[in-house]
Amino acid sequence: MLSANVIQTDGTTLFKPYIIKEVDGVKFGIIGLSTPETAYKTNPTNVTGLKFADPSAEAKKWVNEIRGQVDVVVVVGHLGQDKSSVDTSLKVVKEVPGIDIFIDGHSHTVLENGLMADNNTLIASAGEYTKYVGVVDLWLDNHKVVKKEATLIDEKEAADIKPDPKVADLVASIQKEQEPILKEKVGESPVKLEGSREKARTGETNLGDLLADAMRDVSQSDVAITNGGGIRASIEAGTITKGDVVTVLPFVNQIVQLKVKGSDINAALENGVSDYPQSKGGFSQVSGVTFKIDTSKPKGSRVHSVKIGDKALDPDATYSLATNDFMAVGGDEYTMFTKYPQAGMYGALDEALINYIQQGKPIPEGPAGRITEGPAPAETTASEPAPTPAKPESQPQTPSKPAPAKPQPEVKPAPAPSAKVYIVKKGDTLYSISLKYDTTWQTLRDLNHIKNANRIYPGQQIKLPA
Repeated sequence: MLSANVIQTDGTTLFKPYIIKEVDGVKFGIIGLSTPETAYKTNPTNVTGLKFADPSAEAKKWVNEIRGQVDVVVVVGHLGQDKSSVDTSLKVVKEVPGIDIFIDGHSHTVLENGLMADNNTLIASAGEYTKYVGVVDLWLDNHKVVKKEATLIDEKEAADIKPDPKVADLVASIQKEQEPILKEKVGESPVKLEGSREKARTGETNLGDLLADAMRDVSQSDVAITNGGGIRASIEAGTITKGDVVTVLPFVNQIVQLKVKGSDINAALENGVSDYPQSKGGFSQVSGVTFKIDTSKPKGSRVHSVKIGDKALDPDATYSLATNDFMAVGGDEYTMFTKYPQAGMYGALDEALINYIQQGKPIPEGPAGRITEGPAPAETTASEPAPTPAKPESQPQTPSKPAPAKPQPEVKPAPAPSAKVYIVKKGDTLYSISLKYDTTWQTLRDLNHIKNANRIYPGQQIKLPA
């Protein structure tokens, strides 16, 4: 295991930052990098006490250390090229000279012939799920790289590649043992259930609807929200097997019920669509709730017209919410859920989906229209009733009828001046906010009852000290 930017509390790296290998007289320095998104894209309890340092800064440090010792510098990075990611392979190679090859992952990008990027670094990425084998060819002259190429080999071309016998035997034994269970029929679908990465992370899908419905049904909750990134495959039309469901939901996540405020349901939906229409693993697949997205609005203020069932969401009401255990502890930046204790556990996601289908519950032919795009309704303000002064004499005794003063209660947020609340933006930390307002991050943490100071989310309101 290699990773140069996973840092422990004592300041040391959790893994080796690099290794040096010699192959046929050529010395390779290989550096590992991990995406800082790991902090919330795995269950946060998995990375307690760990910090994910800036990949570019750590890469620069270790490239400078080994460059003079090796002929070729290779970085193996799980960073990717998603537009919604802050730290990408493109950013690292732009900021760090001296990298010959960058083997990329995370975004599942297919680069058929690699990508010659900044600082003459060749980025290679072979897509996903062994659809391709990536090959990089290097030419060296007097221990210096003079030419480099990247190609992909598809399944047909890779047919002659012999697998490692020990690994192949182990895989075969496991498959044989599980085969009878995985082949069991669960039900039938007249349509393809869409769960591909490019669909489930960018919008509502029929498979996302079906899964969220199953979660809400088994827990008898008002609302269900699950992350599109947890859906890992589609199911083709026809017979649905247990193997199909396990392929869709490989993480064995558990269904958790929480009793949450309406305001936090709204914050959760804002988090889910913060990068829309770009891909985001935290995109909300929902049941029991409908809402609209206004992409002209800033992140944290895009969600509107939210309904729970057929009623408008009440930010002060408490609702029962079914989600998965990954999100319940703040995964995929759903940190608004971490303050709520579990109100119930309802088994694994795959089991709930299997049971729901076996009960003959309806299979959605397409997205149900729970998440749609549209402009937010215009806000009415107290100044709109102003036409009344034009006829002051005809209406002296009816000020209460047009009720010009009544909009005041709606604008009632005025007890605390707006200057005493800060709306979190992407990239903010408690520390950076504290610097803006001449306070400390500890003061902000305590004032806002934040359990984990490393996890705040776009759209969150941070109270500021007087």
